[in-house]
Amino acid sequence: MEKIRRFFNNLSEKRSYQIVFFIVSMCVVLGMYLGIRAKISVDKSHEYMVVEDKNLIKCIEDVTINKKELCISGWCFYKNVDSKSNSVQVFLRNITDESDIVWMDTESVIREDINDYYDCEYDYSHTGFAGSRRVSKLDLEEKTYEILLKVSFDDPKGEQDKLRRNKSVTTNLFIKNGKLTAALVDKGSLIETASKELDEVIQSGKLLWYEENQELYIYQYRNKLYWIAGEQFFFRDDNFTRIAFQLDTTRVDKLPTSRVKEGYDWDSRGFVFEENEMLQWNTQPYRVAKCDIPSEYPITWFWTGHYYGEESIWETTLNLDIEMLVDETY
Repeated sequence: MEKIRRFFNNLSEKRSYQIVFFIVSMCVVLGMYLGIRAKISVDKSHEYMVVEDKNLIKCIEDVTINKKELCISGWCFYKNVDSKSNSVQVFLRNITDESDIVWMDTESVIREDINDYYDCEYDYSHTGFAGSRRVSKLDLEEKTYEILLKVSFDDPKGEQDKLRRNKSVTTNLFIKNGKLTAALVDKGSLIETASKELDEVIQSGKLLWYEENQELYIYQYRNKLYWIAGEQFFFRDDNFTRIAFQLDTTRVDKLPTSRVKEGYDWDSRGFVFEENEMLQWNTQPYRVAKCDIPSEYPITWFWTGHYYGEESIWETTLNLDIEMLVDETY
């Protein structure tokens, strides 16, 4: 108590004590202000609302997990908007508790290969990202995480004005049992048949989508897509199960002449499953239809589905793995 009393006596009588006390007090206040401001800034940057927007083109290319870190890399951009203002954040969401969010430390990566592939008036080179997070901050053994992206970009409204937009989307990919998957159920990543050809597609290709009710898998392998249908899949009795297959591009001028003349800015390559079925493969209990991915133009997204009359049996919009496609066809 004596020391405290002596300090306040000195503070009231000595100018030097008053100056030091003022400086220290101001530093504490400033530190608290900066700390609160930083926390508010971080909290605001971590706000998100997941939307469905097919014009947000994205691809998760690699997920690696070692003893110390989880790393996720890929690319993302908004169609018809220059990517120079792009800012991408990668975050994980526990599928059983949406409040359990893990934000990854994300860095930007220049991707001239993506810009070259889409080859249009817009600059898509500032699209790459690499996110990392210490494994000790995650529970990879007990939890299943959905991979999401939050993208911020300048969307020009006019010549003078620009609007900063934020969009958060799911990649439809998950980390389950420490592995990347597009299927949440265990059987979704395991297709067992006697077909060596189908086994090659599954082992070396990429699972883009899985629909549990229809037991439908869509795989990309090199420059081809495979619709793999299980026993629950809805086939028409007349053997005319038509699969919709529509593709969007940044180069409308490279679409088939008939599509350009009719004023379409997307291509249609729909087909009948039974006519494209790989009957020469021993794929039981599955049935497999194959379709080539067009190489005449770059592809941003594709839509596929099946309607019975006006009723949608299933449908989805997906992005291709461009790296696999470029290596094979360009």
